[in-house]
Amino acid sequence: GTAWDDSASYVVCRDGIPLHAIVQRTFRVTGVEERAGRLALLLSRSSRTAIEAETQLSGEATSVSGSGTGELSYAVDPGNGEILSARGISVLDLVVQSRLRTQRVRQVSDTRVTRGA
Repeated sequence: GTAWDDSASYVVCRDGIPLHAIVQRTFRVTGVEERAGRLALLLSRSSRTAIEAETQLSGEATSVSGSGTGELSYAVDPGNGEILSARGISVLDLVVQSRLRTQRVRQVSDTRVTRGA
């Protein structure tokens, strides 16, 4: 039942366009289980992302805006913090808009982390 939040604000450059991103994450402890003779702490992480940019493309004012969400479930070794496994999905929707046209794109990411015994 323990929960905590964190957030980050940063700029990432894509194709010469500085994108301003804000990510907010919430973590929750959802349980404990035994895996191969060792305890694993089970965590869930939900995230929300917002992206904004204003730029000039081919001499025309263009804006980029987007939002995304994600859910990830982890199993973590409580002794050393090692991620034993993780699985989740995230979706990011972006809109690139100029005076002449609007483009929409959706990125879907399926994340899987597994460790050998």
